[in-house]
This record gives sequence, structure tokens and C-alpha cells, in this order.
Amino acid sequence: MILEAEKNVSPSATIRVFASDRVIVLATRLVAKYCPDARCAQWRFADNENGTRLQKTALDLVAKVEGEKMLANTTQQILNAKADSDRVHVVGTIVEVGLIAAVAIALHFFPEKVGVIKSLTDPSSFTPLLAAKFQDHMPMLNLYWGLAASLCIANLTLRRWNIVTRCAELGLNILALSILVQMVLGGPITVSPGITMLIKFGLAIAVIPTCVTVVREIHELISKYTITVQSKA
Repeated sequence: MILEAEKNVSPSATIRVFASDRVIVLATRLVAKYCPDARCAQWRFADNENGTRLQKTALDLVAKVEGEKMLANTTQQILNAKADSDRVHVVGTIVEVGLIAAVAIALHFFPEKVGVIKSLTDPSSFTPLLAAKFQDHMPMLNLYWGLAASLCIANLTLRRWNIVTRCAELGLNILALSILVQMVLGGPITVSPGITMLIKFGLAIAVIPTCVTVVREIHELISKYTITVQSKA
């Protein structure tokens, strides 16, 4: 006997299965297991001794369906990961802590080492870059670095953002905005007027995305808090 079955595995594909009596039971079980929702379009029986063809076709059918399932699951996992905005990115947070620590140590403990050296073989060619007025910004910068590092450590511990850490992030961005404005309107940052002008120009440009970030975070906090309250109610 030959078993010839047409099954709609997907809207774009139709598979024909041929089998002998020896493997009809195997094919039926495979199709029932991996295609429980597939509808039989037609069953016809005739004489044939080629059972290997059914085995190969049935295995191809299984591989096709399993591939479609794996692709769908992988796609869904990627979409879920993108949609989960509260998940903390561990590697990025660790890098952020390292950068904060490096910059804070360099500017707080070794400000006189920040400069330009004209010749590596002549240490006397080193020229300090930071102006004396830059020290006026250090208290606020130290406050920002300390709070930012603390927030990163909290996120690494919790592994997820919550309403408290989101509010803390908003406060940090507002503090960063005030520091940027203070540095733009304040005294010279470096001993070179040209370099100071370039740095202040860059800081002035950075004020715009920082303002956008603050507004966006306020909107997200209000939206999430409202949804949370409504769901609990």
C-alpha cells in the first residue's frame, strides 16, 4: 500500500508523503506529533514497496516544522528582550562604573597630570591643561560621580530597573544638566582660550540631548506609574 498525504504545513508550502505499509504507522505518529493542527487534504492508498521515501519525507517534514518553531521562538525571545526596557545591561553598567572611577580619580587626585606633552623624551615639555577655575566645578562633579557610581552598583545588585532607580536616574540627569550649564557659563576650563571655547561649545551642544532625556524620562515615569496604579486598583 502507498500512503499519499497532502498537508498544509505553512501557507506557502504543501508536502506530499509516500509510504509503504512498513512505515505508515511511523509517519502517522510523526505527523500527529509535530503537526497536530495540520489538516489532511486527501488520503489515497495504492500498492508500493518503497518505504524509505516516506521515512525521508516524514523526517523532512519534521525538520521543516521544527525549524519554523525554532525560528519563531528565537524571534519572540529577541522581541521580548528588546521590549524589556527594565532589564539592566550588566556589561555596560560595569564599563560605566570603571569609566566613572577612572575619570574621578584622574581629575580629583591628579589634576596637574592632565595636560599636553610635546616630546616623550623631554618631561619638561609637559604643559598642564586644566585652569585653576576648573576646581570650582569639582564639588558638583564629585557629587555626580558618587551618585552615578552608587546607582550603577544598585542596578548590578537588582539586575532590573524599578521606580526608585528610575527616579534616581532622572535626578542624576537633572544634576548633570545643571553641571553642564554651570561649566558653559562659568570661568575658563583650560589654560588655552581656544581649547576652552571648543570644550564649552561641545558642552553647550550636550545640553540639548540631556534636556530631551530628562523630558523623556519624566514622561516614561508618569506613564509607568499611572499604569502600575491602575493595574493594582
